[in-house]
Amino acid sequence: MTSASNTTTARLRWTELARLSLVESYCLPMLQYCCAAYKLSVVQTKELNACWNMVNRKNFGFSKSESVTAFICGISRLNYKHVIALAHFKLLKSLGASSNRVLKTLCATHIVRADFMNLCSEYGVTLNLS
Repeated sequence: MTSASNTTTARLRWTELARLSLVESYCLPMLQYCCAAYKLSVVQTKELNACWNMVNRKNFGFSKSESVTAFICGISRLNYKHVIALAHFKLLKSLGASSNRVLKTLCATHIVRADFMNLCSEYGVTLNLS
């Protein structure tokens, strides 16, 4: 992994990192707006992930036939599917920590759903319900 990271880092220029930072700050929030609050279908998630991969391809000069998955991982970034999962977990954490009873109830009813249990299992997340 070290040699892959070194190769990845050597390929980057500061302008590419600056563009990536801008895109992550301004465009990514629009792509993930409310995605944590509702369930996307597998097809929708794949389409948004493909869109995010195209942004990275354009920014870093990859052709359409080149995969950017390993490259994204090499620069310590998440693909879109993982971005959405992280947003989902963060939303539920904030709902659970809220002092509002309605929000806590929403969180409590959501975390027992099968699709949320599958998401936790997929990412190795354990819940501390105490």
